[in-house]
Amino acid sequence: MYELTLKRRVGIFLGVVFLFIPLSLGGLYLFIDSFFNYFSFPDSFVFTSAFIYGLTGFFILFSMVFLSIKPIFLGKQFSLIVQYKVNKFMIACLIFSFVFQVIFFILFTDKLNSLGYIACKGTPIGWTPGMGTKYVTAEVLCSKKDP
Repeated sequence: MYELTLKRRVGIFLGVVFLFIPLSLGGLYLFIDSFFNYFSFPDSFVFTSAFIYGLTGFFILFSMVFLSIKPIFLGKQFSLIVQYKVNKFMIACLIFSFVFQVIFFILFTDKLNSLGYIACKGTPIGWTPGMGTKYVTAEVLCSKKDP
């Protein structure tokens, strides 16, 4: 283990404050917003199961914030044992998010089909092909833009 210089500690602090924390909170916000939007079952919405990564990003980035605390304030790294455990947690988060994404996609699309939603053909405006599917309650809504 080596001592970190003040310049490096300030750089880590700025990275945590201006990068890790805003991105993690933004991902959490997008997850919560999408989750409540999906389960309010509006007449028209774009569904993507990748919103799960907002929650995963929150846990992974806050793990990085946790690992940055000791270097910022004490100038030393965490022990390799702690770093290894946090690394295992981050890998478990990624695996969980992939498995949960697949399961959620299957269950939620079945729920949408049982409620009578129709999947529109084509890619929704503003989405990358294959990333989102627009679901509507009536075929006429497929051609309308979402608010």
